[in-house]
Amino acid sequence: MVREGGNEHVLFSDYRKAGGLTVPFRMTVYEGGALTAEYVWEKIEYDVPIDEAIFERDRPRGDASG
Repeated sequence: MVREGGNEHVLFSDYRKAGGLTVPFRMTVYEGGALTAEYVWEKIEYDVPIDEAIFERDRPRGDASG
C-alpha cells in the first residue's frame, strides 16, 4: 500500500490462515524510505467476545473536548 503521495509505503507479509481466511501477520511501514514501524501478530482470531469493561476503561472522560 502506498500513501501520502508516495512518501509512505506499507508492506504486508507473512500470510497465514486465521479463521478460514489468509491474512498478513506482519505489517512494515516506511516513511521517506526509513523504517518507522513494524507490527507482528502472533495470533489472529475472529468473532471472539470482548469484555465490555475494556471499553469503559479506555472511554474518554465526559469533560474532554472533541
